[in-house]
Amino acid sequence: MNLNNLFGYSRKDLDEVIIGRESYLTKKGFSPEFFLGQAFGADTNERSYNHFLAQAILNARTYFGEDIPAIVQAEIGSCLGNLGVSGAFFHQIGEVYQSGKRSLVISKMSTKEVLTESKYVLNNLGLSYHSALFVAHPYHMERVLHIAESIGILGEPFVRKGVEWPKEDLQPWVRSPFVFVPREIIARIINR
Repeated sequence: MNLNNLFGYSRKDLDEVIIGRESYLTKKGFSPEFFLGQAFGADTNERSYNHFLAQAILNARTYFGEDIPAIVQAEIGSCLGNLGVSGAFFHQIGEVYQSGKRSLVISKMSTKEVLTESKYVLNNLGLSYHSALFVAHPYHMERVLHIAESIGILGEPFVRKGVEWPKEDLQPWVRSPFVFVPREIIARIINR
């Protein structure tokens, strides 16, 4: 079992990139063929971490190239839509149900299920599995990269240096590192 990077994500070979007011860790010189965004929590409002992830994908486009497609979990896709981004740029995995001011996830998918579904989208787009730029919460990134590699998707991280915990998220395990880390250990053990 891999217990690396349980409290954020870091690697010695990553460079700090500043885009606007945000700071990210990624590999300079990497040429991604696509972005792959993993949601964190269920909310899609401006205070949700999914909003930060959607903004990270837009910043990755600024840095790596505007013509690179994104495959994103539904919560991030909803945030991209809220930011006025055209659905032609991204391909959404899963569904979101709008209920009043909050968006609820209908089909809860594990990290492994989202990554597996992403392979089908990659096949349909005619893209290889070897040049992903992964966008995920810093505490989630290690598992994302491990599972992706185990199913044949290779790439590099694009991870925000600032860590936020959405206190009002519908999924209680993303509200605090004290709840998320034990859950993350279990998820790593069962490889989900």
